[in-house]
Amino acid sequence: MRAWFVIAVLLSVLASPMLTQTSILDDSDDNLRYSSPTQAIISPTSGWTSGGQEITITGSGFSDLAFSNTTNDGINHQWVESTLDYTDQAGRFNSIVMDSNGHLHVVHINGGNYQIRHSIYDGTSWNSVKIQDCGSTYCWDVHMVIDDNDELHAAYTTYTSWSETLVYMHYDGTIWTSEEVSSNANVGPIGIAVDSNNHPHISYAASGGEQCGDGLRIASHDGSSWAYDVVEAGN
Repeated sequence: MRAWFVIAVLLSVLASPMLTQTSILDDSDDNLRYSSPTQAIISPTSGWTSGGQEITITGSGFSDLAFSNTTNDGINHQWVESTLDYTDQAGRFNSIVMDSNGHLHVVHINGGNYQIRHSIYDGTSWNSVKIQDCGSTYCWDVHMVIDDNDELHAAYTTYTSWSETLVYMHYDGTIWTSEEVSSNANVGPIGIAVDSNNHPHISYAASGGEQCGDGLRIASHDGSSWAYDVVEAGN
């Protein structure tokens, strides 16, 4: 009996560091953080909890733990929702950027009115204006980027005179201008980027090839005109 008692004491001594040692936490910034020894009871220990999908933890030793989220700044943030366009079919296709002043810019397609709209949030309220109407019918997809001068570059696809058309739009901080880039673009997803000279480059699918287009294309602007390259030929 005494032998079993001695063994039990030795095992408890050996196990105690694992139960009481200081926990080392690795946060999202790769910094080590320490928490005090934790003694906790989880209730209930089995079965469904009451009051929703929650679990209750009681105990001590949690005072050193920091609550952080994936924003990587160690601060817990709360989401705030606001509506910038209440009209029918607004926002199905949209793109968002933030300028150097912290103002949000959203370009979106308003399907109910067949419009491309630009909404700006200045930190207090939204202001939404029409950029232009779609082509002969609906507009598809929209993608936008912002350059070093806080100027916006956006593109979308539509039908113009029943041709599948890629349209480029530019906002200089005051007014929007637009131009047709290609009348041989499949309506659907596109992509846009600007280079170090703030010149736009747009990826799109050529028309044809059923629903998915007929090969991947790139339209690049050099400051004076558009040039076109075939990235991947279609069927």
